[in-house]
Amino acid sequence: MTKIRQAVLFPGFIDEAEKPKPVNVASVPQRSPFRYPGGKTWFVPTFRQWMAQIFLKPSILIEPFAGGGIISLTALFENLAERVVMVELDDEIAAVWQSVVNGDAKWLANRILDFHLNKETVIQEITKTPKTLREKAFQTILKNRTFHGGILAEGSGFLKYGENGKGIRSRWYPATLAKRLLNLNDFAHRIDFRCGDGLKVMEKFSSRPDVVYFIDPPYTAGGKKAGKRLYKHFEIDHERLFTICESVRGDFLITYDNADEVKSMARTHGFQMRLIPMTNTHHATMEELVIGKDLSWMDGFPAVHEPEIKYVVKNTRKKVKTKMIHADQKKAKRIEDVQMLLQEFAKAYLSPELTEYVFRLWEHIGRKRNYVITGGKPEVWASATVYVIARLNFLFDRQNKTLLPPETICNFFGSKKNTISAKASEIERICRITMGHEGLCNPDIVDSLSFVQLSNGLVLSRRQAREMGLI
Repeated sequence: MTKIRQAVLFPGFIDEAEKPKPVNVASVPQRSPFRYPGGKTWFVPTFRQWMAQIFLKPSILIEPFAGGGIISLTALFENLAERVVMVELDDEIAAVWQSVVNGDAKWLANRILDFHLNKETVIQEITKTPKTLREKAFQTILKNRTFHGGILAEGSGFLKYGENGKGIRSRWYPATLAKRLLNLNDFAHRIDFRCGDGLKVMEKFSSRPDVVYFIDPPYTAGGKKAGKRLYKHFEIDHERLFTICESVRGDFLITYDNADEVKSMARTHGFQMRLIPMTNTHHATMEELVIGKDLSWMDGFPAVHEPEIKYVVKNTRKKVKTKMIHADQKKAKRIEDVQMLLQEFAKAYLSPELTEYVFRLWEHIGRKRNYVITGGKPEVWASATVYVIARLNFLFDRQNKTLLPPETICNFFGSKKNTISAKASEIERICRITMGHEGLCNPDIVDSLSFVQLSNGLVLSRRQAREMGLI
């Protein structure tokens, strides 16, 4: 039996991985009221893995091309982010999400349950001029559920045959849709919906390290036509999107079709790429690109990397595999050695709270796949880890009751201050650690140095917001 191999990004190189099977979307909880063309239900398991490897739970997930919103809803229902910012330019889709946020989900649910659906009643309803936002939202849901492929763009029409010849009724499940809308009521207060330009919203949040972005733009790069056919607003400056992604402090994930122009832009901006399989509406298996800053968490996936990956020809694979095993063993020993050093220091100088921060940071460092920790002395890594926590918690301040001078750290581990300070700065850069980093600082410090933006645009420290009863 012939084995199916993972397609390669670059001809001439051989990838040894078995081709993974596409996700069965029936296995993913359906949260959205939309049947959205180009939706990302199939991507939910990968999205979960991405969020799980992020060091601290993000304060905000931004979806600048929200559409059916399955990624944002998954983040809310599974508590993967504190809140979400959903952005959509299509005024009809926006009407649905805005109605949910405004508290009209129950009205929409009842309207769906009471509606007697046939072609005549649908035409009569969608040709009316809506008087309210929620009426426009109901019309949008009707169109989405009765039009071919759920497409709302100009030129789309009613389903002709549908499932088992049911026609326009084949995607109309009143009880299911009503339940999904009612479930959204419990999470509406954590949704910040904006009808507008997703790229501008990304720019607005770009300086915040506690914000992450899931980006699924219309597939129009390289002359592709899918986005033009599926969406009203399909024009996008793809180069500008990549430039913004390069500037954001938080992490991001982009999904794109496997187009040469997209891969070229990703390489230019220094991003990594992976291929992932999916099944299209015609049940054909295709591959899409996943793009991000650091996709090392996907190294276990059968995929091809780019850039700065040395591709391996077939006859050298066993030798490389042996080297990887030895490298893993060496890394495991280094992690254990540093843990023992940290434990000795913690017994002598650290409170239980600070000890927890130190071990949490070292655990995170050890999980970084692309961060080589096997070089240098274990004492340097241990002292630098403590140094980072001390710096974050102002332990070098002589007015601090838990004063921990740098000299104490240096003397204990037998390391030089300049060496420790440089390694600590490297750790902060690689792990994207900033002052007030939640999970590594005293909660009072986090509240003083973390900021929230109110719906009116006002920015306050988290402490101020708590004192005012806003969070």
